[in-house]
Amino acid sequence: MKKILIVEDNDTVRNNLVDILQINKYETISAENGLEGFQQALEKLPDLILSDIMMPVMDGYELLKKVRESSPINFTPFIFLSAKSTYKDVRYGMNLSADDYLSKPFSVAELVNAIESNLAKSKKMDAKIDQLKDSIAFSIPHELRTPLAAILGFTGLLKDIIQSSADINDMMLMADNIYDSGIRLNNVINKFILYSESSYVLLDSSMIKKYNDSEIESVEAYVRPAAIKTCSRLGRSTDLKIDFMDFQVKMDFRHLVYIVEELIENACKYSQTESEIKILLRRENDFWTFSVTDHGIGMDAHQIKSIGTLNQFDRKINEVAGNGLGLSTLKKIIEIYSGELIITSEPQSYTTVTLRFPIK
Repeated sequence: MKKILIVEDNDTVRNNLVDILQINKYETISAENGLEGFQQALEKLPDLILSDIMMPVMDGYELLKKVRESSPINFTPFIFLSAKSTYKDVRYGMNLSADDYLSKPFSVAELVNAIESNLAKSKKMDAKIDQLKDSIAFSIPHELRTPLAAILGFTGLLKDIIQSSADINDMMLMADNIYDSGIRLNNVINKFILYSESSYVLLDSSMIKKYNDSEIESVEAYVRPAAIKTCSRLGRSTDLKIDFMDFQVKMDFRHLVYIVEELIENACKYSQTESEIKILLRRENDFWTFSVTDHGIGMDAHQIKSIGTLNQFDRKINEVAGNGLGLSTLKKIIEIYSGELIITSEPQSYTTVTLRFPIK
């Protein structure tokens, strides 16, 4: 049974709509204004939203804007029901990405047809998303990973064999380069896969709910080893400083580990060896935060604003391996959990990256 959210400030009209839709075998949710409607939409994840335009507290236009900016519900079909029926009104609503517009008064048949039509469009979109999940964007990375695993495995064996030889310097150098390249390629592929998965999760409200319902009993049990491992891999073990509180969070453990590894890897890359890298884990009121501070090249205001694109900062000046995909993936993970990315920095001084998540 499809779930319809009705947002209407007139009690009589709202109750009539509830009766009509229930008779036509729809499950209904109702709200008296846009703010209440937005809260209901986030909580109940309706299949379609019917909304009046002129309402107190928050009008229909503002409600639509909020819906389109919120990842769990941003693709939900949205139909305006209003006595405002001028071309200008309709055009304005459509420019805000409304899916349909019914002028009051309308018949039951017109209402039901509009709902069915827009639900059908939404179903086609879901089918296209499912098709994309099986497309080349997913198959190619996995195809690359299979031979890469063999390359890494045999190179590791080769290094062990070379170490037992008398004259090993040149061969060992080549083996190290091969192995390091393999590790780098493997990391890129893993980031690409996680980026693709996160992109599709954000199109599927049920998947977003699934990840938000995942539980980690001890956040420190994942954060501490991931931080130590990353710093060790990059030769920065002695630079790591840890300040932790331990608590439970709602998040998929793979996403938590990725967040830690990505932020610490960037801190290591953009700061000098023997400069401190501090990680902080805190729970305060209704939020928990994870932050990483380094004392490296820093960023200016323009660079901070550009975070999340596939561009790397000052690439011509700072030849650091990477393509920006890691930060873009990080932003999508943050969006899945309705989190916030906060960056404070001063060029040639420090950078602090803080992720802030609601406790659910």
